Amino acid sequence: MQKYEQLQIALNQTKYFTLQQYLINHGYQRSETVETYGQYSVSGDRFVLWPVNENRLFRLDFFGQSLEQISDGQKTKQSELTVKDNRLLTEDGVIMPQSYVVHPQFGIAQYVGRRIRQWQQRPKSFLTLLFAANDQLSFPQDREAELMPYYGRKNPRLTRLYSKTWEKTKKRISEDLYSIAKDLIVTAAKRAVVEREPYAENREWQQIIAASFPHTLTVDQRSSIADVTQDLIKERRPMDRLLTGDVGYGKTEVAIRAATTVLASGKKVILLAPTTVLVEQHFDVWSARFAQLPIKLAKVSRLNNKVDLTADCFIGTHKLFTANIPTADIGLIIIDEEQRFGVKHKEHFKNLRSHLDVLSVTATPIPRTLYLGLAGLRNMSTIKTAPGQRRGVETVVRPYNGPLIREAIIKERSRGGQIYYIHNRVQSLPRVVRRLQENLKGAYRLSLAKRGKHTLHYAVAHGQTPINKLADIMHRFFNNELDILISTSIVENGLDNPNANTLIIERAEIFGLADLYQLRGRVGRKDRTAYAYLLIGEREERQQRPLNLTALERLEIVADSAKLGSGWTIALKDLELRGAGTLLGKRQHGNLEAIGLVLYGRLLKRAVELVRQPSSAVHLTDAMLNLWKR
Repeated sequence: MQKYEQLQIALNQTKYFTLQQYLINHGYQRSETVETYGQYSVSGDRFVLWPVNENRLFRLDFFGQSLEQISDGQKTKQSELTVKDNRLLTEDGVIMPQSYVVHPQFGIAQYVGRRIRQWQQRPKSFLTLLFAANDQLSFPQDREAELMPYYGRKNPRLTRLYSKTWEKTKKRISEDLYSIAKDLIVTAAKRAVVEREPYAENREWQQIIAASFPHTLTVDQRSSIADVTQDLIKERRPMDRLLTGDVGYGKTEVAIRAATTVLASGKKVILLAPTTVLVEQHFDVWSARFAQLPIKLAKVSRLNNKVDLTADCFIGTHKLFTANIPTADIGLIIIDEEQRFGVKHKEHFKNLRSHLDVLSVTATPIPRTLYLGLAGLRNMSTIKTAPGQRRGVETVVRPYNGPLIREAIIKERSRGGQIYYIHNRVQSLPRVVRRLQENLKGAYRLSLAKRGKHTLHYAVAHGQTPINKLADIMHRFFNNELDILISTSIVENGLDNPNANTLIIERAEIFGLADLYQLRGRVGRKDRTAYAYLLIGEREERQQRPLNLTALERLEIVADSAKLGSGWTIALKDLELRGAGTLLGKRQHGNLEAIGLVLYGRLLKRAVELVRQPSSAVHLTDAMLNLWKR
């Protein structure tokens, strides 16, 4: 029997994700183009693979999880193996082949790809949608705006085409949505009773702050600043706004402009951050920006035993909750990295003072926050445009590879840059240092005390590092006094060092999706190409703790979202992997999964609008069912 036939038999029972797991566990490297042994590429539902014991490429075509066909070809035929890009770009996310979609009239289906068919004696492009029981629908591509990505559960139940079940689901959810909308209107009415005096607009202070900004505002930054300013100086109802934007897209500047408006009116501002390290950096940045104004700032963290209660702006961690800060003069609370705080923490100050304005800032909103924003139940501003000249981060997912690490460090140091080296086990950090020292032998030596032509100055940081020493390490890294920061994920949130543009993460499979995305956001903040290496554990480590499919999916998602502005997509994928949670109760969680997050959010938003309208003669059920046609 020929090798090709043996390979075909061996792969017949292979599943899509099982193959990826097998390749990674056996040292295969994913690449954009397959050029040598042991490489593979993935494009939608198609693999191109060069086995280590073959002298030719193989193309594997999957249909869903199942292998549909396998074909072989010589290296010289590689150009023939390219796959047409079948992705659909929508306002709610990217729909890839084999992913799930929702159509209000037809239900939940799987998007297979595009096909050209004859229509009225002319070629026309159609989208093939696969429903339950192998029902297929050729959907005109010029109507693709009617489709939306499905978010809610990993493997939703497909709808039977033209079935009464989908109609019954629509009717049940419509009635539930109307009931929820009424409750939300009552809640909103209660909040609307609370009023505060609008803040005065101090143009002189705003001009000083604008002049101290070293960059040019993007269009989305200007729009977000306008949204927040409108909330503060035009509205009497306290602000509760969510500000989302990719890592490094300038959300902090919007927060500074909001704080300026409130401080100029004589009210105090609180900036809540999840870590002491992030508090230190915020304090340095905000102190520099407010240097020309009569504003006194105070830090509230483990580094500060005494808090100056006469300060105008308090920047701190959870310790703010026990700092006895007078609440009467607080006007605004800014919650940075909002996804890191629980509901109890976020509601703490609002419960103390109902007139408080709140600005929540996040790059990857948690499912509940994301849902409320999409549903229109919370004011939301989004920064989608990247700062000028910023590039995406080239992301590589590989098994642990010493030569690759060596090459990455030498390459970054040759251009004068710095490196983040992440290992999330405190106990084994000394072993990481020894292994790194051995790996760099002949090129560099690692030194805790100095740097030189052949010496790299490094430091080790983790959550158990004495806080004063930790602060000193971070300051030295930001001031370019260190070449490598070997650390746990303590650097995950908000640290901004434009000169650090290489990130190496060991055991990347143990990190969550949002954690990986936040860590990758530490690099790529300068007008030069940045690199992120997500390294899977060595063979022995993988044998002790095999790579599961969810971890593999996380790595694939991060690698595929290397372009700028992927934070929103990451948040949606995180929702899909973790589940939506009990957003509005167990029943509504089931309703959300039955039709998907995007459609559920749209319908709920429209239901709220319907409830707010004056009574009409239109029957309730008819009115709600008409929402599905919009």
